[in-house]
Amino acid sequence: MQTKSKKPYDHILAKLPQQHAEVIAEIIEEAQDPYKTLFMQCCKRIRVLGIKGVLGTGKGRAMSLPVLGLWIDADLKGEISVGDRVIPTWYSVLFHEIGHGVDYITRPYRAAQVNDAIQKDVKTTLLRLAKDIDSSRAQQIADLTISGGDNGDKELTEEWMKQIKTSFKKETSAAKGKGTARQFGYYATSGISDIFGGVTGNRCMDTHSHPKIYWSWFMRLLGISPALEMFAETFSDGMLGFKARSQLQQTYLPSADKLLTDGSVKDPQGAIWKAYNKVTKGKN
Repeated sequence: MQTKSKKPYDHILAKLPQQHAEVIAEIIEEAQDPYKTLFMQCCKRIRVLGIKGVLGTGKGRAMSLPVLGLWIDADLKGEISVGDRVIPTWYSVLFHEIGHGVDYITRPYRAAQVNDAIQKDVKTTLLRLAKDIDSSRAQQIADLTISGGDNGDKELTEEWMKQIKTSFKKETSAAKGKGTARQFGYYATSGISDIFGGVTGNRCMDTHSHPKIYWSWFMRLLGISPALEMFAETFSDGMLGFKARSQLQQTYLPSADKLLTDGSVKDPQGAIWKAYNKVTKGKN
């Protein structure tokens, strides 16, 4: 009788529902580099602390801590199709939170640089959407959507914000109906929606974003920023092979995406490859 070889992530699987552990192990083993190696090198320092909701909210949220502990809501409803598999949506949340752990362990980028690129990319989209609303005031509308300011006419400002959000949701909802993106449903645009929400104080988003307080100046002092969420989302997409979501990220956040994903083993320009280089060679 053959004994099953031990894996560095067995302690993570042991905390998950038994019927899912085998599938998640297959996903890990089939993942491509640089994501698989990053996971393998960092997973020993990551612990799953709970799987039945977060702080009793039952909303399917997950969170990670500086001690690299995380909670996952394994009761999160919904499924997504990835390749030949149909998997629960909480698998994506699991790898997203593990992505925060990988980020914390390697920290392969300057958050300020990535955040600047994110804001630039978001503003490019806002300007395009704003031109459809009022071409003569597009710059003003885009600036107000990011800053949350008032142009002197509160009702008009609020109407602009409403139209921007509606236009963004209509555009991203259309993306969900194209090709493989359709299979992802809600999760097709949750990543970019969260980032757009983070830059605009949730004034421009699709179906998902962290609450406004998560993006506050106080949380910024604690190191919370859109850059951290984008890194974790990129890692999750890479582990699961979410090509449709990766393509949407490249479309809406091209400058920031390059800062995270550009490069290769021999030329590690982006943060993901720099992290890979760090854990395999001890270099940045």
